[in-house]
Formats: sequence, structure tokens, C-alpha cells
Amino acid sequence: MIKEWICPVCGYVHIGENPPEKCPVCGVSGDLFNEGEAKYEQDDLVEMKQWRCTVCGYIAEGPEPPEICPICGVGADMFELYSESIEPAPTTKKWRCTVCGYIAEGDEPPEICPICGVGADMFELIEEGPMTPMDQEEKDRLQTLLFNCQYGLYIMTAREAQFDHGMVCNTFLQVTDSPLRASFCINKGGKTAQMISQTKVACCNILSQDNMDLIPKFGSYSGHVINKLEGIEYEPGEVTGCPELPNTLVSIELEVEQEVDLGTHKMFIARVVGGKKHNDGTPITYAWYREHRPKK
Repeated sequence: MIKEWICPVCGYVHIGENPPEKCPVCGVSGDLFNEGEAKYEQDDLVEMKQWRCTVCGYIAEGPEPPEICPICGVGADMFELYSESIEPAPTTKKWRCTVCGYIAEGDEPPEICPICGVGADMFELIEEGPMTPMDQEEKDRLQTLLFNCQYGLYIMTAREAQFDHGMVCNTFLQVTDSPLRASFCINKGGKTAQMISQTKVACCNILSQDNMDLIPKFGSYSGHVINKLEGIEYEPGEVTGCPELPNTLVSIELEVEQEVDLGTHKMFIARVVGGKKHNDGTPITYAWYREHRPKK
């Protein structure tokens, strides 16, 4: 009897007598896999196929693709038949999740982190070129020190041709007081960055410690796949028309003056042109979020 084994971290399903040595999606040890309910006779394996999600690269096994991808949430129509005999194109880039440390390989960061669920904008490009163990150890040490910086957490929103969108950001800050200017940096491959580059307007919604429920919706999914504002209460800004979220602390409307290409990300420098206070509360910091985010 052939068994079904399920990864407890990312949901990958393996078919075989025993679990794999490690999960091919998130790398967790096979010792942590859970035995599923499905059982197969040896003859059933003739029909077993592998299916690759064309959005996030997740590999599923079975006679048909899964109804929903457990990683990025797209439907069965976004899967393609996958053959292990096809060698993937060599890649030279590695991406590190700045929240949990997961390492991904590819030309672009994954749409979502399979370990902690944050979006592509929370990944950083690992410097190319050989690094000795001591070099990597020193870099990790310095990164740990930088976690003490008091970043906030925000939702940057944009509007283009009546289509509204948004994403989580942790790099918004005021840079001058006369005139009032702010800057923010987001992944340039994301839908939000592309819309802001096109329209030159944006809105920064400052989150409070009571807004933890908004972070998964705006930080764990790709705007190329879903409408992140569906089911979310919002209203257009008076100046830019970009979505303001009334359940947050404050909304700041922005007109972009400059863009700086930083490789994987873009930095936007913008003039503050409007704003509205919605609620009282304590602004959420990145350090507070890391301490209180739901454990996987």
C-alpha cells in the first residue's frame, strides 16, 4: 500500500511508501511529514503525475492537479504537467526572506515565502560571488544588529484606471520638513510598485498594533494573482484617489517626485500632499511584529 505524506509547513504532498528525505518546496525534514488519509495500490501509481504551479513553482503529485495551490492560492488552471527530466535553467541569484531567513533560488524572489508567508518585497538579494563561512557569519551578525532599527509597518496603496491595489512596506519615513517629503522602498516587481511608477501617486496607511489582521492579506499574496482590497473597507483619498484604509491610524497621500532603481527594489521620494487621521492607537513596529506574529 502506497501512502500520502503531507508537509506540515507548506502543504506539499508526497506519494510513496515513505516520506521524502526533505520537502522539495520548503526544505523541512521528512521526519516532520504527516501521513495523509489517502492510500494507493501500486497499480495506481501508473497514473500519478507531477504538476508545477506556474506562479510560485510548487510541485504537486497526483493524477490531476490540485484544486488550489497550497502555497500561492491559484486554481488548478495555473498548473502545468511537470517532468523531472526537464532540466531547469541555471540560476545564479539567491534570495533571503528578511523575516524567517528562508533561502530561495531564481531570477526573482518567490511571490510568497513558503515558511512565514510574507510577500516578495520582504526578500533581499544575497550578494553574488563566493563568501567564506566567516564572511556569512559576520553578515548574519550585522543583520541581527539591524533588526534593532525601529522600522514601522505600513500598507502602501495605489490606483490606476479605477483598479486599486496595495502591499505591506516597512521602509516609509519622512525625509524633509520644508517641503514635507517622505520616501519608501518596495520591490519593483510587485504590482503596487509598477502602478506607482505609472501614476506617480500613492498613499501610506500607518498600521497600529490592532491591525495585525491586515498584514497577511497585503503581505502574503501577489497582486498579479488576487485583488488584495477585495472585502477590505477603504475609501479614495481626496487628493490622489489612492485607497485610504479607515481602520488604520493615519493615511498620508503622496505625489512621487523621484525614483531610484536599487536593483531588486525601487526607492520613491514623494511630496506629502494630503492626509487624514482615522483612529488613536500605538503604531506597529517591525520588531513588535516579529515578536507577536502568528507562529507557523
